[in-house]
Amino acid sequence: MEKMPSTKYERRHSTPQTNVLWAHLNTSQQAAVSSLSHFGYELSYIRIYDTEETVILTLGDQVATIDKEGNIDPSPEIKVRS
Repeated sequence: MEKMPSTKYERRHSTPQTNVLWAHLNTSQQAAVSSLSHFGYELSYIRIYDTEETVILTLGDQVATIDKEGNIDPSPEIKVRS
């Protein structure tokens, strides 16, 4: 598994390849991402805060999140930078 970028500069100013992000996901998250991709959502990035890991997907201006257990939240209360 490839490591995610470790500095704030790298995370905020580069776009990781989808395959790098995909390799970082567990099986439950991968299944959830696959199901959302059928609706046009794209894997954008993974937000890691303390021990919480949230997968962020976007479809235009819509955002969906997936938690570590693979639960999908189609209307999360998060702000995504452009």
